[in-house]
Amino acid sequence: MSGLPFAVRHDGGSSVSTVKTVFNIQQARAIGALLVVYAHIGVPGATFGHFGVDIFFVISGFIMTMICSRSPRNFFRRRLARIVPLYWLITGVVFLLSWWKPQLMNSTRPSLFHFLESIFFIPYVKENGLVHPMLDVGWTLNYEMYFYTAIALMLLAGAAAHYATLAASALLVGLALVFQVALRFLPATSTAAILTSFYSSFYVFEFILGVLVFYLVQHPLARRPGVAANIALSLGCLAFLVWNQLTQPLGHAVPLLTQGVPAMLFVATMLLLEQKNFVLTRITLLGDASYALYLSNQFVVEGFRKVVGRFLHLSFYSLPSIALIIVISSLIAIAIYLILEKPLHDRLRILVDGKPAPR
Repeated sequence: MSGLPFAVRHDGGSSVSTVKTVFNIQQARAIGALLVVYAHIGVPGATFGHFGVDIFFVISGFIMTMICSRSPRNFFRRRLARIVPLYWLITGVVFLLSWWKPQLMNSTRPSLFHFLESIFFIPYVKENGLVHPMLDVGWTLNYEMYFYTAIALMLLAGAAAHYATLAASALLVGLALVFQVALRFLPATSTAAILTSFYSSFYVFEFILGVLVFYLVQHPLARRPGVAANIALSLGCLAFLVWNQLTQPLGHAVPLLTQGVPAMLFVATMLLLEQKNFVLTRITLLGDASYALYLSNQFVVEGFRKVVGRFLHLSFYSLPSIALIIVISSLIAIAIYLILEKPLHDRLRILVDGKPAPR
């Protein structure tokens, strides 16, 4: 696999290999998070960006395959150390706010039971009728944990590390088919129906597309097109995703094809560009903080909507307001990453592996 952007490096004299930073993937993460921020603003007639989630899911499938192929040891505990601390912290803030200032919350009510369901990644129907946890954006983490659990089970079952995510993908496809059959016999509003419907969604298959990306970008045919062709395809995929969400020419039909496949091609082209030494930038701070940005941006958006905009006398949907929201959300996310997320993750990785997370 020499020449790939995700080849391993060795830390000093250690025998444990780690994965190099894939700079363009970090930039893709930043792009996905910024798109989600814009989508949460919800500009009338010009709302798009929800496909940032599709990009995240594809990236996750790729990254998990890369991790398993190189260093699967303590896989599940590493993922918990990466995902859980910040999510629990911000969910706790939402829970406390729902008690203290319920007028600030849109559809979240102070429920200890829902809080426990949220932090343990159990989907439930929220007060607004959506299958969301207390922290709205946390619904994506329910899918992430589902994917991680499938991989961990395959590793425990003895699957070869390099093919653990392929085995997990086969498991998820099989479960999705079983769930779709089960839905025919379950009452539509039952908890069982909600769970089976949630875990047979097309989003599950976007992780699998990310797994395929790992193998696709290593194929000689995929590596033939030059930099210009890959840039054109990358921009074309983003343009299609924006156009599709703005116009919805096919409605919500076949979202795996209209959202998942373009997101997959976007991620693949970003990787192929890095193989050809075309890196957008080696400054990855916003990409590093993309998880914090994703989890925290709604606080800024809703704060600006309900409070800040009134004092600044700006229209919420004006260009200055949108720019301010995006900049402030990004700065707060970077601060959260540097002050909270990164130190917490480093400490937990020392507990899990006996050494801090690789830079």
